Amino acid sequence: MIVARTVHVVGKRACNIPYQISASGPPLEWEQWKDTAETLHMYMQIVGKARLGLTPIQNHWWNIAFYLTVRGLTTSAMPADRGMSLDIEFDLLSHEVVCRTSHGEIRNIPLRPVSVAHS
Repeated sequence: MIVARTVHVVGKRACNIPYQISASGPPLEWEQWKDTAETLHMYMQIVGKARLGLTPIQNHWWNIAFYLTVRGLTTSAMPADRGMSLDIEFDLLSHEVVCRTSHGEIRNIPLRPVSVAHS
């Protein structure tokens, strides 16, 4: 299916850009990626608990939602200690969890199938 999206460019007129949406993707066999899904689920639960503790509660738990990025999923900015902000991204292209602060600190944790309690 081809649809059009209206794009507004600063200083220019809005235009419609066609793009294609495909309902079919590559087949995913559960047994082949079950361990990956379970590991990602465990990491996401831990990050979700951190988000729950760092952000004010909103209706329907919207404060703990993950947002889609071009590389995976992110928490968006959260308030953290010493007046800084923190965001945590699941970079599914480089297979890692990236933790960034507004002070410029970056920590990378490899996404691998290990006990999450030992990560």
